[in-house]
Amino acid sequence: MTTSNFSLLYIEDDPELLENISSLLEKFVNKVYTAKDGEEALNTYHKYNPDIVISDINIPKINGLEVLSRIRKVDTDIPLVIMSAYNDKEQLEKALEVGVDSYLTKPFTLNELKKVMFKVIETRTHLEKKYEQTQKLSVINNNVIIMNTDSLSVITEVSDAFVQISGYSREELLGSFASIIRSKNTRDDIYKNLWETITSGNIWTGEIQNRAKNGDLYWVELSITPSYNSHHTIKGFTSIQTDVTEKKKIEITANRDALTLLYNRNLFDTITTKSKNTAQRYDTHLSYLMIDIDYFKEYNDAYGHKSGDDALILVAKQLLENTSRIEDYAFRIGGEEFTIIVLGLDPTKSLLYANKVREDILNLNILHQNNKAHKNLSISIGLYVAKGDDVKSIDEMYTLADKALYASKNNGRNRVTVV
Repeated sequence: MTTSNFSLLYIEDDPELLENISSLLEKFVNKVYTAKDGEEALNTYHKYNPDIVISDINIPKINGLEVLSRIRKVDTDIPLVIMSAYNDKEQLEKALEVGVDSYLTKPFTLNELKKVMFKVIETRTHLEKKYEQTQKLSVINNNVIIMNTDSLSVITEVSDAFVQISGYSREELLGSFASIIRSKNTRDDIYKNLWETITSGNIWTGEIQNRAKNGDLYWVELSITPSYNSHHTIKGFTSIQTDVTEKKKIEITANRDALTLLYNRNLFDTITTKSKNTAQRYDTHLSYLMIDIDYFKEYNDAYGHKSGDDALILVAKQLLENTSRIEDYAFRIGGEEFTIIVLGLDPTKSLLYANKVREDILNLNILHQNNKAHKNLSISIGLYVAKGDDVKSIDEMYTLADKALYASKNNGRNRVTVV
């Protein structure tokens, strides 16, 4: 006979029965607590919180049924067993009203006791497993960002963690499309690839920026998995997400230029490689802009290095505005040299974009009397554009964009040259 890990409270006023039956019960459970009357029984129950309670009906001070009734009010699931020398209909009805699980009539055989104990231990084991499962689900619900949708991406279920991070109430989310949290900074082609992947029955993983109800932006690392009905048709999708916003903030802080707050050289190779891989994965265009402020040495000579720093800050701020989408990046490579990486613009749009960047710098209206290209501070740009697998290596992109920048400078500056 295998002993369970449960504890049991046995209530009996007859000392001999208490001793003998306790010895038998110890074969079934890990620990047996005993009590000789109703008051002692309740005190023992509240002190040790046993898993199972067995009581005789006729015990001093508070009768057995009343003791079990009070325990049942505290714990609606605990297995309760009543013992009695009587087996009449009235006693059975009272026991049922209390919520007793089993009824043993004295005297009983060892087999009868075994049968009752196996039943209550099975009941308790089931309750423990159910409780553990509930606890696990509660932990998941409170800490894991989960969203379930139907096949059309209509939200059908969300975890409490999802409600918290999104800022929407559960009522607002259920029945809405998943796009309710979409950030406009995320490119359309990313969502297009995501949707094509999951509707094809595959799992999509990646990082996406979302927008909370109050407008705050947050980053999640997510995995979206299709779910199927009995006909093996996709019935919906489950998205499991991890909040990586703080990690993103730390990455940004460690890799920003102290003066301009643009990305610095430390992150240049990593981000450029990532953009290159994205362009190849989604078969989209990558545009590489190499930028240099025209006659910046002369600007510093004329206005001083403090004014030069102020000008760099203004230029950087404008470049940040020009790279507001989620996968557009602006870098300060060194001195007056900058680089922009953008995705999703074909050659025609890339040229228009590069000229807009150039014109936006002119429109800052930073007077530069020693600039031979314009009365205001201006920039020259070398532009490289390629699509998908045609995107070159980082070194080759740099060489080609630098060649185009050199051409812009030789041809009068304040212009864009496409390689």
